Amino acid sequence: MEEQFDKILDKLVHSTRSPKGRYTKERTWMLLETRRKANLRVRRLSLIRNVAAAAICFFCILGWAAYYNGIVVPRNPKAVKEKTTVPSRERKTMRFDQAPLHEIVDNLNETFHVNIHIADEALKNYRVTATFGDDESLENMLYLLQRAVNFSYSRENDLILIKSTEHHETD
Repeated sequence: MEEQFDKILDKLVHSTRSPKGRYTKERTWMLLETRRKANLRVRRLSLIRNVAAAAICFFCILGWAAYYNGIVVPRNPKAVKEKTTVPSRERKTMRFDQAPLHEIVDNLNETFHVNIHIADEALKNYRVTATFGDDESLENMLYLLQRAVNFSYSRENDLILIKSTEHHETD
């Protein structure tokens, strides 16, 4: 019975397609080495890419630090009230049609947050027709009024004083 069993086993072994020497120790070792070398190349490329990305990030941060190093930001900023002679952005065109000079001065005081005072009574009621654009400065407006009305003005600290250069008749 054993002989029969051996015959059946031999037939079974020959009928299956065995690799017949394909997976010998030498060939398997070579296959393993090539796979290991390929895996090492992938690891090296991955390492090089990661190092390059880290270097780029490092130099970007270094550049930003160098750029912002010279900028000094106060830790406790104090509120400062500044008087400006520059028109505000919300200001619109100012139109005056035969308006007394004191009304124009009041409007300029309110718009530019300044203190303009008219010294002569005759000038206060002098009537002026004028249009000032929203981009004109206080200095330009005073210059134009000075040319039209023929007065002089002087600045003393926060006060702008308007004085008559000649006598004007009121309407």
